[in-house]
Amino acid sequence: MERLRLTYWIRRNRKKEGDFMSKIQAEKQLEQIKQRLKKAYSLPKSEQIKWQKQIRELEQQAAKLQSILGIFDEDKAVDLLVQTNREIAAQVTGKYGYDDSFKKFLKDNPQLDEKWETAEDNVSKAYKLRDWAYFQECITKYKETILEIDKLYTQAMTTGFRELTEEESKQLNIESMFS
Repeated sequence: MERLRLTYWIRRNRKKEGDFMSKIQAEKQLEQIKQRLKKAYSLPKSEQIKWQKQIRELEQQAAKLQSILGIFDEDKAVDLLVQTNREIAAQVTGKYGYDDSFKKFLKDNPQLDEKWETAEDNVSKAYKLRDWAYFQECITKYKETILEIDKLYTQAMTTGFRELTEEESKQLNIESMFS
């Protein structure tokens, strides 16, 4: 009888040990896929289009591993995005109506339009990567970007001009002009 119990205990622990090892392997594989996806997302858009099929396959593999490991909760991610958009809506100061003035503002300021699109793209990519920490980081940057653009839009509508962004002032190197 004791031998039977010992055999049962060994079998049960081997299964647990096997599950643990497969989880470690899945985590390693997931990290490799995430690294490959980050490299793919850092490519220019024209290159991403060329590799679109392979990128989608990697995204699907990552999603499968994430669901197996129980790491990324899609509902929680959507809730975070909705909550962030509500916070942004409560904090914006610009007057956004139906007169297309905001579209014109973005058209006149292509660097801000690009910044807006980049923030949105990063949130989308982080969601596809199913990396919770990276998703939260992108959501934070998204909120900061939208509120910064809102501030500049409000300035432009009230004064007729706006402050330069940090990137623009570095690009113009204004400090060296006055030294």
